[in-house]
Amino acid sequence: MKPHIKFALIWASILFILQTFIAPAIGVSNNKTDLQTILFNLVLWTIAGIIVSFLKKNDLQKKKS
Repeated sequence: MKPHIKFALIWASILFILQTFIAPAIGVSNNKTDLQTILFNLVLWTIAGIIVSFLKKNDLQKKKS
């Protein structure tokens, strides 16, 4: 797997878990954990991961040049 894709998947996965499950559990967020919230956060962090992957790829290409 390419490094920028691996980085983005790990980044998005960690933030998905933090926002969806941990933040409501410790009282940082008032969101309830239901199917709609889980699906919304999954889509949100997938899109964010794609954007981070694109930005990381461009950053790596600039460093090689």
